[in-house]
Amino acid sequence: MELRKKIDYKLFMLCSVISTLITIIFLKNTNEYIGHIAFYLCVLLSFFFLLRAVSFLLVIGIESEKVNMFSMFKLMFFHLIILLIGLGIGVHFMGNKIIIGLINYIIQIFILGLSMKKGLSD
Repeated sequence: MELRKKIDYKLFMLCSVISTLITIIFLKNTNEYIGHIAFYLCVLLSFFFLLRAVSFLLVIGIESEKVNMFSMFKLMFFHLIILLIGLGIGVHFMGNKIIIGLINYIIQIFILGLSMKKGLSD
């Protein structure tokens, strides 16, 4: 089963939005809200690249092909760059409160893992 089909996107988005709304409670002004939402959107975009990279590796592992290192590098590089851009924007708008966004990011990693459907069959 493809990795994209194994994820319950409705559950992921629902829990992700709920965790983001909970962490927004700890922010005080508009700049912090903007930074938090920008970081959240960058995290979601980076998850897309991360899922593409992992899915790419799984398909190659099943088919016993040779890994295209350049494609893997591009996917992981974009994943990292998007996270760093989001972190930079978050620090710019939120300052020291970026830790709230980072805690939300860690929570979203767990939510992504929990929203995976069980079973390995098609």
